[in-house]
Amino acid sequence: MAYAGINENREELKNKFELIETKDPYKIYNNIWFLGQIDRKFEVPVKNLPTVLKNEEIDYLKDDCGGIVVKLDKGIIVFSSCSHSGVNNIVEQAKKVTGEDRVVAVVGGFHLKTIDPYTEEIVQYFKDNNIERAYIGHCTSDEVIEYFIKQLDAYTKVNKLFAGAKFKID
Repeated sequence: MAYAGINENREELKNKFELIETKDPYKIYNNIWFLGQIDRKFEVPVKNLPTVLKNEEIDYLKDDCGGIVVKLDKGIIVFSSCSHSGVNNIVEQAKKVTGEDRVVAVVGGFHLKTIDPYTEEIVQYFKDNNIERAYIGHCTSDEVIEYFIKQLDAYTKVNKLFAGAKFKID
């Protein structure tokens, strides 16, 4: 493993940007929130991910990869990033932060590589929570995306997400 992070240090970043560091949810704009550190309501296979520091030491962290939620009149759209903390946990955090239970869409990677009991649990979560749409991309195998499409056919409209994809959520 090799370091693949940002080359600037914290002070250099502060000179270039308004740097906001928080583990707590943070309201970015009227109806847009950064989700903060994701509560683990549901068990996830990934506990801590190894990260290589600049000095090449390995650091293990609870990786949440910056979830975002947008609240609309008809419900919420959740942007999950890689979902290392579990896409179900990310959606639950979004519901808690916004006070809204209706999920219009979940967009991002789901960190699911194979069809296993955990993948089946996530599919069932989508069914149980009446999630209208899923746009699934990176960190999710094609096999799992196809499984979601078949298993959620009567429940959730599932689309494969890829770089450059355009979609409209109405």
